[in-house]
Amino acid sequence: TKANTVRLEIGDGNHMFLSVDGKVLIDADLAFTPEDPEDEFLDWSIEDDDDLVDQRVVRVTLKKKSPSGTVSWCSRIFADEEPIDLSTVQGRSERWKPAGQVLQEATELFKKRLAEREVGATLEHFKENPEKGR
Repeated sequence: TKANTVRLEIGDGNHMFLSVDGKVLIDADLAFTPEDPEDEFLDWSIEDDDDLVDQRVVRVTLKKKSPSGTVSWCSRIFADEEPIDLSTVQGRSERWKPAGQVLQEATELFKKRLAEREVGATLEHFKENPEKGR
């Protein structure tokens, strides 16, 4: 398979069309709206598949449009597919545990420092050290 035989289009917001050597492989609506679907340089590649002997695959990478600073998992790729239970995806929840722990530790440290500041913040302290009271 050569790159010039691949035709990939994302149109009408979320419709995907993919053909290779004139054979239509995908002609369906995505279950989500991708970021910048009009980008003429969509991220795709032709790769050998380790599981299939003498077979190549077209790998298409799309980013789901999500609110800034969030991660939103897709329960399905195409609108006509049955959604999967995302809680069964191995590694999904474990990935975010460290971030949650960091946030919890930072919150505890903030509370501790705030409490220390309130205890040590007497009027005499500020009179003696005016630059530290700011």
